[in-house]
Order: sequence, then structure tokens, then C-alpha cells
Amino acid sequence: TISNKILRSISSLKNNEKIVSWNIGNTVLYQLTRRYIKPELIYQQDAYLFWLRQLAKEIKQIDPGRDLTIDVALSPETPEVINRLRRIIPEIDSYGIVMNDSKAVSQLEDISAPYFLSSVSALDYLKLKSMGAGAFITDWQDIHTTDLVGFDGLKDHWGRRKISLLQLGKKWNNIPSVQAIRK
Repeated sequence: TISNKILRSISSLKNNEKIVSWNIGNTVLYQLTRRYIKPELIYQQDAYLFWLRQLAKEIKQIDPGRDLTIDVALSPETPEVINRLRRIIPEIDSYGIVMNDSKAVSQLEDISAPYFLSSVSALDYLKLKSMGAGAFITDWQDIHTTDLVGFDGLKDHWGRRKISLLQLGKKWNNIPSVQAIRK
């Protein structure tokens, strides 16, 4: 089962000092709302949360010293979803916010649990007010393959710094844009 694969991986990697936390990605709870309608949605969510609660307990038994985080998609329901997760699965230490919907950014103010931005584009991050939460910017470099072209990287396809990288450098390190260009 998927639980056994996850637990075997954690058991084999728990002594790796480079790993600072365990993260459960893939925001299944949110994706269920796209596949089911009530009342079936509630049954599916409960089944997922029961599975997740058991998995979280076993992860903490194997490696109690590391934080356990879970990704949650940013939406108008995010604060409510996180509160539900906190009640059902207290083993979760922090929540990774997947920011695909920049219109729901006001919901960040209503989150009462520890969180970080586990996926946010540089442009969306730069629009945010200064905040103490950590962030993982989605793409380092623009993508260009036969099936996909993406222009939200911090560097262009040839590796040149884009303005968003310079703006992030200024926001994070107080580096004037001219100095960031030279580095």
C-alpha cells in the first residue's frame, strides 16, 4: 500500500541529517471537492482524514524528532480546512500553503496555525505584504520542453536573471537592484 511505501522510505531515511522535516504533498482533501458532491464528498473526506491520521501517527512513531507538514491548497475554505485538520490530526506541526489562487490571499490572515508557503510564484509572493512565513518559490528557471512552456521562473530559459529574481533579492536581503544584477 502507499502507506507502507511512505513508512519504509521514512524508516530508511530517518538518520539522514539533511532532511529537516517530512511533508505530505498533493492536496488530496481539496481535490476531492472536484470529484465528489455531498454527501459522498463527506464520506470520501472522512476516509482520507482517517487514513492520514493513522499515517501521521506512524510517521511520528518512526521519527518523532522531525516536524510533519502537510500541503493545503489556498482557497476561501483554507482556514476552516486547517482547523479541521488540527482537530483530527494533532501530529501535524505546520501547514504548507499551495498558492494557486492569488485571489484568496486574504485567507492567509485567518490562519491560526503555523504555516509556510510551500508553492507560490515569485510574482504572487512579491504582491504579499511582508510576512514571517517561509516560502518556496515555484520555479527557478523558465521551462521549455516539447510538451510544456512556462515563463514563471526566476531565470529565463538561457539562465539570465529575470526582474522577479532581482525583486526577491531586494525584498529578502535589502539588496539594491543594481547590486543584485552584478552578483
